[in-house]
Amino acid sequence: TRNAITDSSSRVVNVISAISSSLRRLRNPRTLLIGPNRVLAGLGSSLVAAQVVMAITGLLSARWLGPSGKGLVAAASTWGQLLGWFVGLGLGFAIQVRVAEETDASKDSATSAALGNGLLYAACVGMSAGFIGFLLLSRTLAHLGPEASSVVALTVLPIPIALLASVLAFLQLGLGRHRIYAMLTIAGPISALVLLLIVTTVKGAPSAVIVVSCNLVGSLVAFFISARRLPWMSIRIDLHMLWYDIRFGA
Repeated sequence: TRNAITDSSSRVVNVISAISSSLRRLRNPRTLLIGPNRVLAGLGSSLVAAQVVMAITGLLSARWLGPSGKGLVAAASTWGQLLGWFVGLGLGFAIQVRVAEETDASKDSATSAALGNGLLYAACVGMSAGFIGFLLLSRTLAHLGPEASSVVALTVLPIPIALLASVLAFLQLGLGRHRIYAMLTIAGPISALVLLLIVTTVKGAPSAVIVVSCNLVGSLVAFFISARRLPWMSIRIDLHMLWYDIRFGA
């Protein structure tokens, strides 16, 4: 649990650093009129609020699940997040910086390439990592109870979606759409918490599968928000650019 908290804190610091970097590079006058300090304050507040909501969800889940269920959810979620961050290779951050540095004339082309490359990377690397992670973790965590395989599947197999969601979120930052990023940052955790409270009210104390299912729904909500206002009909794949972003991110 301590490692998960440390990784989460590091992620917040990296995101705020990435936001600062993109703000210095943005050439969109409308974005500059908002004011860097106001943008950083708004995004920082959304990140902090998201961490608070996730902490509340974690505390409630631990209380309802008990020691055994809490350990299963914590282990599967931690390993799933670590695996997702590891195979991500900083691709989202690299895409954000590159798109933010593009001129207005070439930004649309760079955005289309970023979408295509993100889809390709998530499909190839993400699906492979999710499948291998499921095979390893389902056996490793089998001693934690009969729900271990289901919990691992719900936390590890969606890694491709998590990778693509990360790329889309950073792409929105690179395009200067800070409100969308702030919205998806807080909407996911709030959706998971609200759904968990509703299920608990209707059916009583949730199982480990229900808890991770609610977290997955929250992640999907954030994913759909991050996919807004992007040129899905004109995506293209640029392998040279993808290789450059992987090297830059790593």
